[in-house]
Amino acid sequence: MPQCEREPGVVLIFHPVQGSTSDVSSAFANAARRVLDSAPTGEVRLVSPYVGCGILSPLVGGRRFRLVTDLEACFESDAEDRLIRFLSDNAEFIRHVGHVHAKVVLTDGGALVGSANLTERGFGWRHEMGCLILDPTLLASIESWFDDLWAVGERVDETRLTSAVERGREVAAVRQRAAAGREGRTPVPHGPRRSLGWMAPHGATHRVPGREGGGGAADEREDEHEELATQLRALTRSPDECDRVLSLLARSLEVAGVSVEDQRLHLNFGSTPVSITINQRYVAWCEHRRGGEQFGFILDDVGTAEDAARRIDGAWAGRFRKQGSDDQPTLHVPVERLTDIPGAVLQSWERAILREAGRTRADGTPFESSFRRFKRPFLYRVLTDAALRREITKRAFAARCWWFGINNGSRGHVRLAQIRGLLDGRQSEFVWLVGQSKPRRLYRQMRRGDDVLLWAGHGDDPRWGIIGAAVIKDSTEQSVTLAEAHRFEDPITPYPKGAPQRTEQVEFLRSTFGDDFTPLGDVMRAVFGTRRTPPITVAEIGYHAFRAVARRTGAPSRLRQSVRSA
Repeated sequence: MPQCEREPGVVLIFHPVQGSTSDVSSAFANAARRVLDSAPTGEVRLVSPYVGCGILSPLVGGRRFRLVTDLEACFESDAEDRLIRFLSDNAEFIRHVGHVHAKVVLTDGGALVGSANLTERGFGWRHEMGCLILDPTLLASIESWFDDLWAVGERVDETRLTSAVERGREVAAVRQRAAAGREGRTPVPHGPRRSLGWMAPHGATHRVPGREGGGGAADEREDEHEELATQLRALTRSPDECDRVLSLLARSLEVAGVSVEDQRLHLNFGSTPVSITINQRYVAWCEHRRGGEQFGFILDDVGTAEDAARRIDGAWAGRFRKQGSDDQPTLHVPVERLTDIPGAVLQSWERAILREAGRTRADGTPFESSFRRFKRPFLYRVLTDAALRREITKRAFAARCWWFGINNGSRGHVRLAQIRGLLDGRQSEFVWLVGQSKPRRLYRQMRRGDDVLLWAGHGDDPRWGIIGAAVIKDSTEQSVTLAEAHRFEDPITPYPKGAPQRTEQVEFLRSTFGDDFTPLGDVMRAVFGTRRTPPITVAEIGYHAFRAVARRTGAPSRLRQSVRSA
């Protein structure tokens, strides 16, 4: 990440203006990660006139938060249904301050302040400048300013939110008419590609609509293949559940009878729910919400939704609030309960889809989705091709490899003394509690049979580094059970404790995992003088890296031949 120190505790943040198009900059996402990691359990305070769920969701991530925004500006470019729902559901944690123009991400340990709005364009497209602030004195001033801003802010209720959405759509319509017939400016920046980094699933590179990546169409399809498979792995617990979700999404398309070119249709996945939208209203979608994986249906009858919510464990009824039309009943069902859906719900769902597909303007002309420029046609291909659906499911549940960091003496984390029994063969399994491990979202993707490399930092054992491997026996939202452990006789210890140097083992790690592999931040800083990255407990690694480590450490053939389904 390009940076330049101006004074202690302050770092400039920006995307490089020039450079190879093969380089990907995630400067603002990385800076936000540092701010969040500086106070992992504290409140997140946010200020921005323009916000988007693609950035808000990973910033909040289930934590306590407060947001100050300008509702009059918030919807001027797009009144996204998902954003409206987010603001409505969290109204008590949001304040409206007219003409606020600052952009801030703040915790007790750090702040990101600059020109970038809390939107995907702000973090990933435009030439922006910001400051990462870790200086306690400056942080105290920012915190005091935020509290003053919050105190004068106006509470957000449904009336104010509806008014802001309506006005935003009017302003957007005026701008679209003014732009018609003249060549507009492209928002795509020159120079290196931009990325949302960790904010996108698996750090998937943010794709600017209409722009191909450096690898061409084939590479882009491969990226989309992996991105969708990764998201479905996080949303479902088995191939059967994955098939069920894809089949329901496919059924919604079939019932609607729309083609991929239809202007009313929008399909999306990635940093948003896997969703099918018609006329700017979700008709079927799957997302992580309320602490679990949920599949959403629109229904044509409130009674059917409420009755199903009572009968199906963990389900709940809701509604879409849409300006200019009646509220739409919705039903949200845990993915593992989709086999319990009664026929009456499916019939009500299909009627609601048909009604939405047949809805027109007052003059009889069809609606057009304002999201169509972000449409992901790849999802349409998957949902209309049974063979491709099977391929996606197979990829989603292929075994994967993970990196687990053991924190010596760190409060709230797994310590080497706790897991020694597993490594030495004195116990058959070990329950690794998620606790303060970061990033927590990766635990939702771990499955039985995945392989794990165990890394221990400096501690009471002179042979630190990559010290062993294990297999995931079971995983839940709160813990991962490790078994079949093997302690390496010749662990990869990068350098003698207290004497960092560019050893052959350091070079091996660098070539195997890359300079930007976050869990090796301390090694890269000590040996090469690079910036220290925030400590990360877990990360996904490729099976080629796992095999390279297993071969080098003299591990048994069982490990050298993993990953199990590769």
